[in-house]
Amino acid sequence: MMITPPNDPSQSTPQKLSIHQSKAARSADAATPETREKRNRRTFLDKCREIIKEVTNPALQSLELTDLADRYGYYKLKASHIRALVIRDNEFKRNEELTLLRPNNWQTTLSPEDYIIPGFLRKPSQVMIHARGGVGKSESVMALAKAIGRGEVMNIRGIQVPCVQGNVLWISNDQSRIRLAAQLTRMGIDPSQGDGWFRLVSDWRIDLPQEFNKIVMEVKPSLIVVDSLGSVSDLGDAGENEGAYAAPLYDIARRNGATDLEDGFPSAAIIWIHHNTKDNASFRGTDRLLNVVDETWALNELTAEEEAQYGRNSRILTIGKSRFDRSRDRLLVTRDHNLNYEIKDLTPTLHRMGVNRNGELDPSGVVLEVLRTAERPLTNREVWAGVKAYLQAEGQDRIPKEGAIRKYLNCWIVDGMVRVEPLRVSGQSGRPTHLYSLTRVEKKQGIGETDLKDRDLWPESFLDSFATA
Repeated sequence: MMITPPNDPSQSTPQKLSIHQSKAARSADAATPETREKRNRRTFLDKCREIIKEVTNPALQSLELTDLADRYGYYKLKASHIRALVIRDNEFKRNEELTLLRPNNWQTTLSPEDYIIPGFLRKPSQVMIHARGGVGKSESVMALAKAIGRGEVMNIRGIQVPCVQGNVLWISNDQSRIRLAAQLTRMGIDPSQGDGWFRLVSDWRIDLPQEFNKIVMEVKPSLIVVDSLGSVSDLGDAGENEGAYAAPLYDIARRNGATDLEDGFPSAAIIWIHHNTKDNASFRGTDRLLNVVDETWALNELTAEEEAQYGRNSRILTIGKSRFDRSRDRLLVTRDHNLNYEIKDLTPTLHRMGVNRNGELDPSGVVLEVLRTAERPLTNREVWAGVKAYLQAEGQDRIPKEGAIRKYLNCWIVDGMVRVEPLRVSGQSGRPTHLYSLTRVEKKQGIGETDLKDRDLWPESFLDSFATA
């Protein structure tokens, strides 16, 4: 092959000559039979897969992937593109033996969704919380993490429910460890003194899926918090507005809870902390981020009217997209003068349907209300009778059938808001009768629960007794 030299040798610099020689060498190499054989696409993908599996250093991995692509003649491929190709190839290889068509019993092979906070947060799932800087995203999620880590009680739909205690994996790249330590201290979280449920990971990036799996397998967290999406994804491969930016989240959704897969990991709720656009209209980046997550939470400061109603040092968390039928629901995040955080669901047990929440009563909420006011566990028929009476008293003529009430109850069971137990009757045959009741914590009132060392928590009546003495 004839190599054309630079047009004007007198204008050539050593750097230009080196670049020209490199291109010439690659062109000559590409023409050999040996190189044409190396260009075999199957071999290229297999070698890329080996690099991704064996080279854990992301910088070296990217260099080796792009170097391999150059040697095979794929000069324009970025490392992110190569990883995406390998993922697609893996999907095809898993399904190449007609496994795209699932057997009829595929539902029986799956692990059910499990709740962490009844009626609010479940696993496996992915949530994106977003706000402008300085609103309090990290501390709000940390309050949620504390409730899960300690198995605390939260107010969800007007009902006191227990959080299911579990480990929390906090992946922090958005701020220094010194700042994070200060936040933990302010929240009263000390992993070295009884809060071993809190585990910290720093310097993780989204192009380290194998390291992620190893950590999750070791910690087995119920909740994983990534602070923030931008800081772990800032790799230079794909911009925030490109569809490829959301590809790792799709991959994580596929692997979350899929322990039967080679690259799967135990199910967890994953909260991605993300930032808003400059105009604070919405979250930054591609719409595919909205598509991949199960819920989006927008955290906002209070308006003047809301501050008058809820007080200062509060934020409103509004659920946007929701695959769990919670769109437009709002929660109140409050910090009191003792630096204690509380997250309270502003959605009442009884709530109305419609965009403005001024339509008919939602039957699912009426089911909860019937159980909330019941003095004992109820059968499905008794719940139906209670719902029917409630809706008729409201003047509604569309009454759900008994079968629909059973579906509502099953949904609340999955959410963790309702528990079910069989009614054991001696000599009974056929389908067993079930009893339904709320999963709730009855908070006892009285001075017996008050921390007497904290004068701020003393009941007013108790203080008044001193004033009149």
